[in-house]
Amino acid sequence: MPDTIQDASHLLTTRQAADRLSVHPDTLKKGRAGEGAFAQLDYVRLGRAIRYRSSDIDRLVEGGAA
Repeated sequence: MPDTIQDASHLLTTRQAADRLSVHPDTLKKGRAGEGAFAQLDYVRLGRAIRYRSSDIDRLVEGGAA
C-alpha cells in the first residue's frame, strides 16, 4: 500500500465498496483480517478510516484480480 494517496475522490468507504461488490460490509472486514475471498484486496488506512480504491473494486466487479 502506498504511503500517500493522490486523489481521495477515488476512494470508497467499506459500505460503498461492499455495495459495489454486492456483499455485506462484514465480508470486507473479514477480508482485512485475512479471511475469506477478499483477503488479498488492498485497502488504505487514513487514520482510523478504511478506504478501498475504486479501481480495485471495479476490477473485481469486471471479473479481474485486484
